[in-house]
Amino acid sequence: MHAEVTEHGVVRRFRRTSEAAPAARAFVRRWLPDAPGAEELVLGAAEAINNAIDHGDGPEFEVTVDLSTERGTVRVTDAGPGFDPPAHPTMPAPLEDGHRGLAVMDACVDDVDVASDPAGTTVTLQQGFDPGTDERTL
Repeated sequence: MHAEVTEHGVVRRFRRTSEAAPAARAFVRRWLPDAPGAEELVLGAAEAINNAIDHGDGPEFEVTVDLSTERGTVRVTDAGPGFDPPAHPTMPAPLEDGHRGLAVMDACVDDVDVASDPAGTTVTLQQGFDPGTDERTL
């Protein structure tokens, strides 16, 4: 599968399998600058990617990376049943199974937006970068 440059950034589709997770994370990291805040965006994106694989439906999910000089945006979109995201995600108790994804994303990046309906879910993560650091171009 190849990446495509669109008006929304660099976009790539991945098979919705656990084996795709490392490649999807590497795709995100490839397009981010070597700047403070970039690794946090990769961590948040990794959680969104894992959720698309674990909770989405259909054969694929899509990852989009968009950059400005001072900010990065990653969108992870899947098909599936959707869900009602909480307004303020909280970390569950240590021994509770699951339900940490949104709280982890929220802790990693500046802004998290979740749009979900019966056709699927799009998680948009935004992170500021330190101006004046290495900028990669699309």
